[in-house]
Amino acid sequence: MMNAIGVDAMTLGNHEFNRGPDSLAQMIETAEFPFTSCNISVTPGSVLDGKILPALVLERGGEQIAILGVTTPDTVFLSSPGEDVSFADEVESLRAAVAEMQGRGISKILVLSHVGYVRDQQIAAEVDGISAIIGGHSHTLMSNSTDGAVAYAGLVASPSGRAVPIVQAFAFSRYLGDLTLEFGDDGAVISASGDTVLLDATYAPAEDIEALIAPLRAPIEELTRRPVAELAADIDGSRENCRARECEMGNTVADAMLAEVAPLGIRLALANGGGLRASLGAGTVTLGDVLTVLPFQNTLYTLDVSGATLQAALEHGVNDVAEGAGRFPQVGGIRFRLDVSVAPDSGRVSDIEVMGEDGWEALDPAKTYGLVTNDFMAGGGDGYGMLRSGATNGYDTAIDLAEVLARYLSENEPFAPVLDGRILQ
Repeated sequence: MMNAIGVDAMTLGNHEFNRGPDSLAQMIETAEFPFTSCNISVTPGSVLDGKILPALVLERGGEQIAILGVTTPDTVFLSSPGEDVSFADEVESLRAAVAEMQGRGISKILVLSHVGYVRDQQIAAEVDGISAIIGGHSHTLMSNSTDGAVAYAGLVASPSGRAVPIVQAFAFSRYLGDLTLEFGDDGAVISASGDTVLLDATYAPAEDIEALIAPLRAPIEELTRRPVAELAADIDGSRENCRARECEMGNTVADAMLAEVAPLGIRLALANGGGLRASLGAGTVTLGDVLTVLPFQNTLYTLDVSGATLQAALEHGVNDVAEGAGRFPQVGGIRFRLDVSVAPDSGRVSDIEVMGEDGWEALDPAKTYGLVTNDFMAGGGDGYGMLRSGATNGYDTAIDLAEVLARYLSENEPFAPVLDGRILQ
């Protein structure tokens, strides 16, 4: 599809590594455009060796334009890059790459970024010589025509005082970023104009793309249209809530996980808010709806952890709330108090209680508890390394979380979500 669209260049985000480096290498081989990321290093001779450029230069209208990609170092725990891929600091990598481009006489330098809008602003303020940043990762809607959106483009002063435009166009191809830049002789942008364009039904589908989609559509639609359950009320799974506080979808998914493992006597569940990708509306829910909520094919995973490990996991989960990090913990059979005024990793989480045989009880750091989570987190994903190194008796059930949620909703219809004080703020 991207070949048909005519992409000039792409950087890599964490999700490009979801299925490992072998799968990514196959994808890159089919692409008719280059991939660039200046802070990724690949072991010589490994499957991705030579497939990710540190920089590339395009010539347009007789002018040379450098394209530098940069990828979040969090990919190490957000995804599955493997042992042969490493990620350097974004700022230091970009400083070196910009200097190399300037040494070649190239002053127009664009950065394709997958590090998030907050980090983009830091990069613009710390790395001199960048003309503009086209970003992603944080799913920031920048718009001059949508209420509540961040202005398109955002301007940040570089160390030398030149204004660096930063743009981003939300996510899921719902918007197209349309940016026009006017450069000065030194590569500085003297004018940045444009906006995000909502790709709605007012645009006629392209016939060549429709022809590519047609043979894929029927079997997928048949599967996704299958009714799963009736909902008595909406279930909120919004990004802004599920990555910052107790949310209805978080509670629902955690309770579904607990229901699945109830015969094992496991009473505690831990899910990452970033794994929840959509809300569900009241009425009939289809399998397609459920797959939209849980699209990553993560599986149900059980393990034993000490109370101290569980506390460390919760503390880690809340240490980047301000950035909307996906590690935020959604829980079942667990309740705690969260104080975001406390510094990260310094006791933001307190008053932890867990569900015991006879009801709620204070968490005992020395006691061992059965916990259900997903295979991503159990493997250290989202930075939950304490679950990988500090747990015992780990077992991957190989049951897809979407299947778990669908079964739970079906068995409890008409289902209505609850917020019951699991995370007090």
